[in-house]
Amino acid sequence: MKRLTWIEAEMLLGLWHLRYLATNQIHRVWYSQRTEDACRKRLSRLGAEGIISSIKLLDSPWRSAWHLGASGLRRLRSLKPGEYPPTKPVRPQFISHMLDTNEVFLHLAGAEFRWGCLPSKWQGSHRAGIRYEYYADYSSRRGLLRPDAIITPTNRNAPRVFLELDRSTECIRARDGRRSIEGKLKAYKSVIERGWYHKVFGDERPAVLLFVLSKDDERARSMALRNRRVRSIQAAVRKILTLRQLGVEICYLKNRAAIRRICSVDGNALERPTRPAEELATSVISSAEVEQLLTFYRWSIEAYRRISSQSRVKGPLRASAAAAGTLLKRLQKEASP
Repeated sequence: MKRLTWIEAEMLLGLWHLRYLATNQIHRVWYSQRTEDACRKRLSRLGAEGIISSIKLLDSPWRSAWHLGASGLRRLRSLKPGEYPPTKPVRPQFISHMLDTNEVFLHLAGAEFRWGCLPSKWQGSHRAGIRYEYYADYSSRRGLLRPDAIITPTNRNAPRVFLELDRSTECIRARDGRRSIEGKLKAYKSVIERGWYHKVFGDERPAVLLFVLSKDDERARSMALRNRRVRSIQAAVRKILTLRQLGVEICYLKNRAAIRRICSVDGNALERPTRPAEELATSVISSAEVEQLLTFYRWSIEAYRRISSQSRVKGPLRASAAAAGTLLKRLQKEASP
């Protein structure tokens, strides 16, 4: 068996922490000096020796993913000090979600491929569970909050970031007992409000909840449909969270600079959460887009009125104009300083 290089030892350590990575993700971090084809050939050789294993992904933008094999786990224990227990396998339908989550890690890591020299401590979902108690139906119950990752910057003044990667597959409001954005926000509220956050971490570091959206709807033809998921999450935050202890940020996965800023990489530490829940701004939508939305709603109201004056079926058109007017007033209120 060929001896592993020290870079490949670092790659095995990264695979143990992150659990699943795609070929191009591994190439960008540990094999950036080679071509992607050379990286793929080297990974295939490691796979043939049982050091890493590949799994095919169906109905996913990711074609396949690599994870640590049994032989690789034994090699990692011999090369790196520490305990490395085996991790539970993830069902194939959830691997794409994990690969998108690990894209956030790649944004933060940049060109650094040594796990011990990263600008922040990364805890994946399998190591990020927080047990807490809450009250429901006049009784105390136990819950488990499991973010997609917990990011703790090396700067002690920077906030601790709870990462929630959103692929637009969860409902905003709870229905039929399914997981929802509002359900997650209620769990975070219980953890912060009842002191479980300080009991678990034992420090005064502020907390930030970061929603990272993997799907982008900024190019929708209708202005009313652009950033709709962002606005829905913002409305849920204003509805559920009223505490100043928890800041909330929302950005797209493609926005690398925003993710690094929020997670206090590049030396820009946030002394306090930038957006308390009750003051969550709509800065994800630019002022030009807000003005375009206002123009769209004004045009819709005028069009409905003109059509209704020439149509016999005035009831539905009048109701549509009233609905557009309500949306216009709400948007004007949110857009006003």
